[in-house]
Amino acid sequence: MSKKVKDFRYTHAARDTLSHAKTEIKPQYESAEAEKLALQKAQTELSMMQELLYAQNEWAVLIILQGMDTSGKDGLIRHVMNGVNPQGCSVASFKKPTVHELDHDFLWRCHREIPERGKIGVFNRSYYEDIVVPMVHPEILETSQIPPSLRQGKRFYEHRCEAIVQFEKYLARQGVLVLKIFLHISKKEQKKRLLSRLEEPDKNWKFEEGDLIERKHWNKYQKAYSFCFQHTSHAHGPWHILPADNKLQARVLASQIIIKAIAELNLKFPKVEPAKKKAIAGYRQKLLNEA
Repeated sequence: MSKKVKDFRYTHAARDTLSHAKTEIKPQYESAEAEKLALQKAQTELSMMQELLYAQNEWAVLIILQGMDTSGKDGLIRHVMNGVNPQGCSVASFKKPTVHELDHDFLWRCHREIPERGKIGVFNRSYYEDIVVPMVHPEILETSQIPPSLRQGKRFYEHRCEAIVQFEKYLARQGVLVLKIFLHISKKEQKKRLLSRLEEPDKNWKFEEGDLIERKHWNKYQKAYSFCFQHTSHAHGPWHILPADNKLQARVLASQIIIKAIAELNLKFPKVEPAKKKAIAGYRQKLLNEA
């Protein structure tokens, strides 16, 4: 790990919006190999922390990943969580709501996927899509099944933000550590990544025409996300805006944030009572005495 962990936390400063946030920073390590080694060490450390989390069985960890198309969410999940026991980790992806999901409140489908105590859960997109997407495409609310009188004007989005903050505070009070990470890439970098999907045969399957359509709304998405950060970053669920033009760097930074936050829970293996210790000694002796 680098000497000092910078968490890129959103601070509600006047200029603290995506239009001023960096998408790339200076290298934190002397070489790419050193950075890869740092990621490998982070994978091992996170695996050990997940074991502690599971053994203690009191806390759960929820990692929420958001970002523009091609920002690297899938790759980050793959590489950062690589060493974690699959039985102790779950990943949920949220796309366009189904008809059944629209029959419920907007938090319902995500609430069902909150990780159990002792586990780490990752949301690849989340209930924040229910603010950002309608802000960019307000017409989709016409099919949301929400009464028209309840989905008018800016207050509709403010109310959803208020609901999210209360929900995340509720989770925190139940022992769920909420970590929110936004992978911030530049429009130039997105273009580069989209072109690679078109030009490299092995990546063709990743490309969707909708990516180009949504790219036209880049500025609207930036404003919508900035609105979310302003209204939903709080003590129990702060936003971390990571420069993500460099994929490896973003993965290392994300792992640092996750490890630092879990370390602050002061997890420990459960203490074994004297009576159980005595019994364990007896069991051990029985095994040793076997022919």
